[in-house]
Amino acid sequence: MKKTRILLPALVLVLMLTMLCGCAKDKASNGNEIAFTLTVIHSDKSQKEFEITTTETNLRRALEQENLISGQESEYGLFVTTVDGETADYSKDEGWWCLTKDGEQTAEGVDSCTVADGDKYGFTYTIGY
Repeated sequence: MKKTRILLPALVLVLMLTMLCGCAKDKASNGNEIAFTLTVIHSDKSQKEFEITTTETNLRRALEQENLISGQESEYGLFVTTVDGETADYSKDEGWWCLTKDGEQTAEGVDSCTVADGDKYGFTYTIGY
């Protein structure tokens, strides 16, 4: 009986930790690679397309892995200021990077976007609102 009192809570704790570790992963659960497209439209309207293959399921991590984005940390996650080497400076020309998925502006930032095979994301240099 005494062993059961010790083993049962220990087993529950191990299961909880295993579940939490699994939830914290940002890698494809099956270890397979994910392929998605990122289209960048720069301030001069030139367009560049990137075919990205990764095991990351988080858009931010996948794009940082490719050195395609950087920015400033905020309470809401990464505020993207630089994409494909071009920095948007709102104080200069009210420029900012608009994130889209399948041609539609996203309601979430790069930290919250989950990437799936075949997705089409985009960043467009935008002036004003």
